[in-house]
Amino acid sequence: MIQSMGTMYLPPDDDPAVGALLAKHVINSIIKPMVYLSNGEKEEINEGESVTFQAHVVTGGKPAYSYAWSIKEAADTAWMTVGMNSSNWTWNTSAGDAGTYEVRCVVTDSLAESGEVTWADFIVSTP
Repeated sequence: MIQSMGTMYLPPDDDPAVGALLAKHVINSIIKPMVYLSNGEKEEINEGESVTFQAHVVTGGKPAYSYAWSIKEAADTAWMTVGMNSSNWTWNTSAGDAGTYEVRCVVTDSLAESGEVTWADFIVSTP
């Protein structure tokens, strides 16, 4: 059986701004690195334990990539740089680190285009 090829994707409405918004995201996903983080499925560790986060570039950008890692407590506004130039960052927590954190990685490609991803609500508990 031959299927019709006449069906085309239509945006949710005919507002030109919707088309521009969708086009911007398509272009950004081609030009800028699209990144996700993994850490072995951990959402929480105890003080004194360590966890390794890894940044994965899914698509976009032009290798070689550089990496900038930073963290902040969830209630803070200022990020603290904790690692550079590696797709992995290991956090060796210590006494006094208990809290809820955000972990961020900014990936920059060889054309100076960047993409970033944040792991929100990572918990360090008092044992």
